[in-house]
Amino acid sequence: MLTRFRTSPFDTASTRYTTDISRLLDAAATMLGQSSTLIGSESAATERAPAMSIWREENAIIAEFEVPGYTIDDIEVTADDGTLTIRGERSAETKTNENATPIRIERTHAQFERSINLGAPINEEGAEATLVNGVLRVTVPLASSAQPKRIAIKS
Repeated sequence: MLTRFRTSPFDTASTRYTTDISRLLDAAATMLGQSSTLIGSESAATERAPAMSIWREENAIIAEFEVPGYTIDDIEVTADDGTLTIRGERSAETKTNENATPIRIERTHAQFERSINLGAPINEEGAEATLVNGVLRVTVPLASSAQPKRIAIKS
């Protein structure tokens, strides 16, 4: 049987080499529990930071983060000077019998921090956060100065 691999006409030895090095650096950074974004790759940082959706409504900015396995006590949310920051940390406590022998352990200690500039003046005191089914929803009201103001036209 002949197996054929599909390659791009733009796939050169140098791009394959760069991709291989990038994967190696990402793997090393992940094993050390660090982000490899300092060396030009974002995949390791993206794996540790929760996925996010953010949008602006008429009077508020709403952000949702996927944080499965985290509890309310594991997460801290702050809003300051137009920046929303979430931090989370969880331990991988496995409750087993003391005579049990581990076969495979993939759940490890994890932590993240993510800051987002919201791009508009916000009312930090009115911010609210809820955690339901592994989704953290943060609603931050816009400051009154950020609201569109209708200007009357005079003749």
